[in-house]
This record gives sequence, structure tokens and C-alpha cells, in this order.
Amino acid sequence: MQKKFEKFQGSYFLFFLLLVCLFYSIFYLSQHFYKTYYVLSATVSYDNTIQVLANRDVLYELNKNKTIYIEGKKYRVSIQNIIRNILEKDSISYHQVELSVLLPDKYQVYDVIQIMIYDEEESLLTIFKSCLKGDDYEKNR
Repeated sequence: MQKKFEKFQGSYFLFFLLLVCLFYSIFYLSQHFYKTYYVLSATVSYDNTIQVLANRDVLYELNKNKTIYIEGKKYRVSIQNIIRNILEKDSISYHQVELSVLLPDKYQVYDVIQIMIYDEEESLLTIFKSCLKGDDYEKNR
């Protein structure tokens, strides 16, 4: 006949295994980073020029990175012109930025395209923390 403490040896092993898995997943989430991007709509204007409405943060990233992604392909850009304070919404000023970029021939004048601008790397743990707080992740960046 088995004694009481001998019956629960399997549950101790399972508890220890789950504890190890929990610590491993916390470590993985804190060390694994994902790249975050600003996604914006841009209008193709004339001769390899696109126009974007950008706030201060996006403008800073454009000055710093000098690259954008269009349909997953990386393009080098240079800022031709900035018209400041075009629009103010929710006490955030937006600026019209003209970017010079070598576009493929498939884009015509007045086409609206989606561009992505690299922002930073965020850990999954940071993203989950902001979700648990109930904060809007986009507003806290």
C-alpha cells in the first residue's frame, strides 16, 4: 500500500515542469524583440516624389533613417521640402513632407501608396505590459 506522499510524486514533477516552462517563457519574452514601424499613406506626385503628412515623431525618424519600405521593398529617400503645421488634430501638429525616392514605373501620379518607416525594436514583454495596463500602445510610443 502506498502512502499519501508517494501518490503525488507525479504532480510534483508536473508542477516543476510547468514552473520551468513559465520562467523560460518570461525570459524569452523579455529577450525577444520585434521591429516596429510607422505605416503611412503617401501620394505619388511628380517625377519620383511622394508627399506624406507626418507628425514630429515620424519626421524625426525620416531624418534619422533615410529609408522607407514600399510593398516590402526598401528604398532610400531624401527630404526635398517640409511645409510645417499644415494640420493640427488633438493638439498634434502635422507637416507635409516631400520625399525624393526612385519609384518603379508602375506608380502613376496621384497614386496613393502605403509606406512603412522603421521606428524601433520593442520587446514582447513591453507590449504585453502596456496591454495589461489597458493603455493604447500606439499613443505611448
